[in-house]
Amino acid sequence: MRPPDPVIQARYKAEFPKLSGVFTKIAVTSASVAPVQYQYTGPDGQPSTSFQPGLRTLPKITLERGLSSDLSAWNWHKEVLQGKISAARANGTISILDNEGKPAASFNVFNAWPTKVDMPTLMASGGAIGSEIIELTCEGFERAA
Repeated sequence: MRPPDPVIQARYKAEFPKLSGVFTKIAVTSASVAPVQYQYTGPDGQPSTSFQPGLRTLPKITLERGLSSDLSAWNWHKEVLQGKISAARANGTISILDNEGKPAASFNVFNAWPTKVDMPTLMASGGAIGSEIIELTCEGFERAA
């Protein structure tokens, strides 16, 4: 029996209460825990070493899309700048879509908030489309489907 086809990750969307849509690029860094070396003397008097979990690094999500009149990312980031972080935290979903536009794989994102919204690089020559880049920090994510 043939295994299922892998998902082609060319179509995806992000859905948060304050920001949703189709993005040209979504990049996610992994959460990590730094190991802390702990040295001690064992019962036999010999020096020993073990590692304990240290500081946790939260994942970051970078969303990129063409610049438009949509101000949702800027308004969401404005809440953070005004100190309304509790109101700004939001759960969301990132979905990779199949050929029919249905979610083939989904990831739940927890307590995300925008840490940065970049204005596009502007150049008179070249005719490039301006991109809006939104960076979110979250407390974690998990595979949902």
